[in-house]
Amino acid sequence: MTRVAACQVRIDIDDPETTWRAATTAVREAARAGAEVVVLPELTCAGSAFESVAEAVSRAEVANGPSAVRMGGLSAELGVVLIFGFVESNPGGERPYNSLMVLDRGEPLAVYRKTHLWDQEKLIFEAGDEIAPVIDTSAGRLAAMICYDLEFPEMVRDVTRRGAQLIAVPANWPVVPKPADERPVEVTKAQAGAAANRVFNASIIDFICGSTSSCVSVRSGARNLARKVSDFLPLPICLPLKVVTKSTVSR
Repeated sequence: MTRVAACQVRIDIDDPETTWRAATTAVREAARAGAEVVVLPELTCAGSAFESVAEAVSRAEVANGPSAVRMGGLSAELGVVLIFGFVESNPGGERPYNSLMVLDRGEPLAVYRKTHLWDQEKLIFEAGDEIAPVIDTSAGRLAAMICYDLEFPEMVRDVTRRGAQLIAVPANWPVVPKPADERPVEVTKAQAGAAANRVFNASIIDFICGSTSSCVSVRSGARNLARKVSDFLPLPICLPLKVVTKSTVSR
């Protein structure tokens, strides 16, 4: 069995070092709890609420840049598979990419550029043109995609057909109205995709302008089986940030 952690961190778009310390704390906490796969939020290293292309470009870096080096060192030190988001430079275009990297014990295995850009993202980022990767790792065969990608059933079906056991999904989903005591609709979509395709799904869901939650959905009925390990680093709106783990993926 593989232990998976979906880690929420406070991302400060104006203070990358504070964000880095928060991410480091979350990953170490998860590793201490026994996680072998750790998923951080979308655009972990920079934040996502950019006001202009120029601001996004100012936070962009190459795939083997400083964030990859630092995250790679953390992954190697803790011996974990680590998935994190960053703004990737685009030498051939005006707009950067919304990207993620998959590291396995320090080794970079894949970089994926978000292909489905949501709402105003289309004005800030360039869409990727390659399918989501499916990768053999030390913790099993996993796929990785970003946020809105997950809402397209074909994406989930494709990686499942290519043998993914776990789909790691860094995300920043918007807050939308919902009935009292109901889970956000995005979580329901993640669970439905897991159930329909009989695959595990670890989504790290940092909701923009509202509450925060994580889920680990499993294929048997797609129940939300997240278990809280610790609360730390309060959000500006004083909601707890959680490291959530669940043993899910059979090796």
